[in-house]
Amino acid sequence: MKYIYINRDKDVKRREIFLEKNFHVENIERFSAVDKQNINKNDLIGRGILNEDCIYGNAAIANALSHIYLWSGVIESGKSACIFEDDAIICKNFTSECKKVIDSLGEDWDIVLFGNNFDASLYLCIVPGVLDGVVSFNSKKFAENADNFSDITIDAKAVKLLEAFGLCGYAISPRGAGKLMNSIIPIRDMTFNIDIVGGLYKNGSLDNFLCAAYKQMNAYCCVPPLCVSKNDKSISTMWNGEDFYH
Repeated sequence: MKYIYINRDKDVKRREIFLEKNFHVENIERFSAVDKQNINKNDLIGRGILNEDCIYGNAAIANALSHIYLWSGVIESGKSACIFEDDAIICKNFTSECKKVIDSLGEDWDIVLFGNNFDASLYLCIVPGVLDGVVSFNSKKFAENADNFSDITIDAKAVKLLEAFGLCGYAISPRGAGKLMNSIIPIRDMTFNIDIVGGLYKNGSLDNFLCAAYKQMNAYCCVPPLCVSKNDKSISTMWNGEDFYH
């Protein structure tokens, strides 16, 4: 399976940090991320990628397009891929553990999250048809120790996913990519019922869209995670005062 990380051309320092922390993951390829400075909403509307009522800021559009372009490649190639954002920290035994998790699912999967944001809850199907559960995290302890994650060996299982925020790393199949492409394009104004935030949420980012989409897919989450992100909004390429997304 191909490994790809998303990184803007100008984010040289983020690239260096990502490669230094994750040197143990071999043959990981860089995808040149879409930059918010290059977003032309009128052009995207004309091409049917956005609706006029889309409320994404330019940074959120750029982030979504980076993932969508990779999904398109997965569909065209007919081969699944592992996709990471450039703030991901990947566990020491990722290659073997990823294979184990994916193999355990056979052919019947759409997307597998390797990690999620720990400043938000995670909603899982614990026993199908019987028991669901919401997991909360000690995000303070995680933030203090996250840099050690790449030295840790993980024994993970795939658990059916209902809701999660965060896209630090995931595997996506051609079928899963097709489902998401068909659902999100054109990017438009939508309102979702998301249980882990206690109600209605606007489609203001790819993260919001996916959180609502997992329940309609064969989506899974690795427990424990195989990759993590500090989700540091102070240095995020999406979260800032000028371009905050919903």
